[in-house]
Amino acid sequence: MYGVILQLHMKLQDVDLAITRTIHIHKHATFRELHEIIQLTFSWWDAHPYQFHLHSEDLTGSIITNDIAKKTILGSHFEFENDCITYEYGLKKAWRIEIALQEIHLATSQLYPYFIEATNELAHHIIDKYEAVQFPFGKQRESQQTSLVHRLNEKVKHTIGQFPSGHWEATAELTWLSLQDMTKIYYDQKPWTTITTNEVFVIYDERFDEYLFCTVLGHDNGLYGLSVYKGFNGLLSLHTSLKNRLSMEQLFHIHDNILLQFDAKESSEKLIAPSFFINDEVSAQFTSYKPGYFPWNIDDEEVAMFTLAVEQTLQLFERKQAGYHIPNYLEEEELLLLSVHKDNRETRQTYVSFEHMIKKVLPIQLTLTKEELDYLKEIEQDEELSVEFSLQYINVPIQRLKNKRPFLPLSSVIVNQLTKQIIYHNIYNARLDYSIVQAEFMQMILSLGKLPSEIKTDELTYHYLKPLLLLEDFPVKIKNELHITHEVNQNVSQYLVMNSAE
Repeated sequence: MYGVILQLHMKLQDVDLAITRTIHIHKHATFRELHEIIQLTFSWWDAHPYQFHLHSEDLTGSIITNDIAKKTILGSHFEFENDCITYEYGLKKAWRIEIALQEIHLATSQLYPYFIEATNELAHHIIDKYEAVQFPFGKQRESQQTSLVHRLNEKVKHTIGQFPSGHWEATAELTWLSLQDMTKIYYDQKPWTTITTNEVFVIYDERFDEYLFCTVLGHDNGLYGLSVYKGFNGLLSLHTSLKNRLSMEQLFHIHDNILLQFDAKESSEKLIAPSFFINDEVSAQFTSYKPGYFPWNIDDEEVAMFTLAVEQTLQLFERKQAGYHIPNYLEEEELLLLSVHKDNRETRQTYVSFEHMIKKVLPIQLTLTKEELDYLKEIEQDEELSVEFSLQYINVPIQRLKNKRPFLPLSSVIVNQLTKQIIYHNIYNARLDYSIVQAEFMQMILSLGKLPSEIKTDELTYHYLKPLLLLEDFPVKIKNELHITHEVNQNVSQYLVMNSAE
């Protein structure tokens, strides 16, 4: 049912220290996808040519380059244990990696690709400036507290994506062509004539195991279309946008949604998002937003999700015309939950509160250890110390891999507000979450040795600190303007632009 998984062992050649990786990957993954994984795991930037050398009994072999790699699946060459290939990357003195098939497994409920073993990092060794591109990211503190395997899997999850083996079965039913057909019907029906933006409804489908928060656009403004927010981050960004709690720039950085908007034909030519013409005058534009990333094309899974959302919206539109009630989120703080069951495609409808929905999608919030919490409760307060503490995305998109969604660097700033001295600053290739914000807060207190009498932060950083504030009354206050932090991040932005990777 789940398919076949290959256990591949990768070893970097011609280095003194053993640098190895072992990964579980689906046999239908392509050589291009394996290339992208290699680039991530060895901290390269996909800046030079690469090729795979396929071994054969007569040792002549054959070569797979980029165009062929996109179409060739791993299972066509990794068929038996100890089957081996060589990967080469670079120009003058190319890096070489030997890749061998160790075992073949039946897939489980695990998300793939997934690293299971790793030894040593390349970043600590000599790197030929002609053969690898480095970028000025600091080494975040939390990386010293987590295993190399965990960090590698985080890279894959955020840059390439990890999916269950049966992922393609779900998306195969709902293709780009079927989405176009549903979108044309959506435009013709014009559900925004009846459903307002504030009438939020939620779709849960067992195939995706994800909550989709939907708002119909066009009833109250000139933007016509549909916005589908995904999971916890989606609910957070939808909630804050409806409540006007964050600035437009902050919302841009945390949005986790797929946006359909209808535009006049002449304006659509300026957009890069996937689009098609509804008629001679109107085009439909699709854009994917993810927290900490640049807006990008929708992927296969998002096509499937959005097709489902359009289908359910049209059905709900018919019921609304017949008098069905959809709660106004701002007035009633309730949402309509539509649960789609895959066996009979039946849709169940219930009303849920915002608090109830948060409990369904809320991730683990408190990430500090008991020892760290005990330390924070006992720490003395320095009455003369006031700081700005903030983690914010820098609006400089950086493309880690060719043809992959660019990310936004995360800047962590801690400054003494009285002296304007920078206590700590770093930029990370990481996504904003509870773990990194609370770890930075803890490290700030450890570095200072005392608790500041006032800790000024922004709305978004405050959200990720809130679990700590529920346990202890730390002097954290939200400020609309963090002047010193803003100046630091402006300088970082200029520096990143001047030193951006090719």
